[in-house]
Amino acid sequence: MVQFERIGDLDIDQDLSFQQRMWMIQRVGWVLMVLVLIAILLGLAGAGPLGRASTSAADGAITVKYDRFWRYSRPTKLQVRFDARPDSEGFARIWVDRQYLTQLILQGVVPEPSRVELSEDRLTYALPVAAAGTTTVEFQIQPDAWGRLNGRMGIPAGAEVAFRQFIYP
Repeated sequence: MVQFERIGDLDIDQDLSFQQRMWMIQRVGWVLMVLVLIAILLGLAGAGPLGRASTSAADGAITVKYDRFWRYSRPTKLQVRFDARPDSEGFARIWVDRQYLTQLILQGVVPEPSRVELSEDRLTYALPVAAAGTTTVEFQIQPDAWGRLNGRMGIPAGAEVAFRQFIYP
């Protein structure tokens, strides 16, 4: 109920219970804005300490560094380090799950593979290497779907890793 209080020549209407509810809503809004800002700074909306992730095989033969949280249609990178053992042709191979790649636009692979071998469930990239050792490959990608993406990568007849990304709309 609105009460009128006379102050000098003025009749001022006030509803103290309504005003107290509004103050409470404002305080809750301030707290929510601060929490969203902290989440953004920590990387829950992209780059930041919680946004970057890394996963490795149990034997350490392959490690993938990626953005755990990212945005739709914004380019990002997957960095893969693996034990490269060249075959008789001088190629080391690494595969990527085909289902994962259907949700991305692959913009490039550095170093560029000599060839790409297709199979039913994966794409295998053949990279020229001079000798056995650790090799780093960077997949430049752009998410073409939003929501949760499940990825898998591995070395043929060797270790594999699985990882998850969340792509914001």
